[in-house]
Amino acid sequence: MRIKIVVLLAFIIGSVHQAHAALSLSGTLSHGQKWTITDSASGLSTHPGLSGIQQIQSNIQAGTPGTDVSLPAGWTSTPDSGTQYTKPHYSDEYPRGASTQSIKAHAIVGYGVNSGFYYDMGVGGVYKLYASIWVYALPISASSSPSQWKFFIVSPEASADQKRNSFWGIHWMDGVLNMDPGSKNPYCMVYCCSATSTPSYTCQSDGTTSQPPWACFNNTTYLYNPASNLKGVGIGGYGVDKRGRWYFIQIFAKASEGGTANGQVIVTSQETGDSQRYFINLPATITRTTGEELWRYIYWLGYFGNGVTEMYVHYTDPYVQTGSYARVELADSDVYANITHREVQKPTLWQADKIEIEAFNRGSFAENAAGLTLWITLDDGTQYSIPNITLGSPPVSYEARLILGSKCDSDSVFKNITSGSTDTFDLTAESGRYIKISGTCGGSLSAAFATSATYATGTMSANCTETIECPIMPGIPFSK
Repeated sequence: MRIKIVVLLAFIIGSVHQAHAALSLSGTLSHGQKWTITDSASGLSTHPGLSGIQQIQSNIQAGTPGTDVSLPAGWTSTPDSGTQYTKPHYSDEYPRGASTQSIKAHAIVGYGVNSGFYYDMGVGGVYKLYASIWVYALPISASSSPSQWKFFIVSPEASADQKRNSFWGIHWMDGVLNMDPGSKNPYCMVYCCSATSTPSYTCQSDGTTSQPPWACFNNTTYLYNPASNLKGVGIGGYGVDKRGRWYFIQIFAKASEGGTANGQVIVTSQETGDSQRYFINLPATITRTTGEELWRYIYWLGYFGNGVTEMYVHYTDPYVQTGSYARVELADSDVYANITHREVQKPTLWQADKIEIEAFNRGSFAENAAGLTLWITLDDGTQYSIPNITLGSPPVSYEARLILGSKCDSDSVFKNITSGSTDTFDLTAESGRYIKISGTCGGSLSAAFATSATYATGTMSANCTETIECPIMPGIPFSK
């Protein structure tokens, strides 16, 4: 097993590897089964945002296709602008591996901003947010003129509109989902306004900037500029038709102190098989002025205009987490920067020595996919990895547990050991006593009738227990 420590600057720049044998994975490696990540060195820290995790795919999977969505508490579907449905509805039209259903929003130009769903992160808002979702867009009526698609908003206000301190993801397209061959490309639109001023945005499709009279999201060094070498980032690729494909969107957002450039907004998009692309890259910026609110709502929208007259947007595997960037991802590479496919997992327990995933989600990985890596990212950016995972296989590790008798001691009472491997325990007995073993773990002691010895397990193929007894050494008079 390995640890990977990542230095974060503009999200990811470099990494350093070192051995970390204390990390192990156990459980049945199939969709919906429980996985447990154990760290005997207790280096996993804690998850400050565990209680704020929301993943509603089970609700989406349980919905009846063609019916209006009925979402859990905190989630709200907004009215559909089309005539076929009154709200976004459950759909099984475009399955994505194990995620066989999605939320489908139907939008008509001029009204689509109200088509979708949103999550209320709580009264008072949040300082830190990680969110991800898979999006599939299908324009069904388009002209050749440039079009825009606003596919998410993060805002302090309960309105999908141009509100203060909000940021939007906007994609320009030439009637389909490839880059507009003219001047327009994907860009972010960040609104900054006081309660009485007119909204103003700081990054535009042509790469120019329009600054409000105060410093809000105005670190122009990091604003997206289509004229730079980032041309073609976002959903799609320049000159390539990207209709009808699933894209993975990630949002990393940290609120600044009022008027201080210590906030962060990073948004990435990725099609399976392609490298991750920055959509918004503001690693150190002002997100609000003094006294302004924190973000409270995250919207997933079907808004579009400027050429497209009708569009369907599908959403699946939405994940929202407040208070932390810590996360668990199953990925197709043991080098984080080289990942071209990832599936975010929902932890139900996160302690310094253990992480539990109650229901593993393989997403669109094949049922028997091999050569995968499980990535654990801590809130401070430290990353651990468990490589060489094959789905559908038996548990990758088993537990060997010792039952210690009176007068006996050990360096550990249990270890998670990789299937097909062995491990050792250092045992000691009180003076005048010797170590004796019996149980189901097999193996042997390094010395007979010894006060201290190393116990080596047999080759692991199942969970097992070994009883350690410490009787009086032969020939030594009995005494309490």
